[in-house]
Amino acid sequence: MANQKPHIFSNQTDGAKYELDYKIDSFGILLDLKFLLAEYYAATFSQNGNALCLGFTNGQKFQISVTEI
Repeated sequence: MANQKPHIFSNQTDGAKYELDYKIDSFGILLDLKFLLAEYYAATFSQNGNALCLGFTNGQKFQISVTEI
């Protein structure tokens, strides 16, 4: 992941500065999911390889994985 372009959200660009047709990868999808889920859940988020782990204060834990098919 060291040689990847920096992750940007399409609403953060002015259209001319960045190319929005680059190939997305599973890590980019996880970053987007983390951003969206953080708006709705009070949880701790961590990364476990190609998975996003959510931990809630009641002890529940979830793991969301993304794989390109």
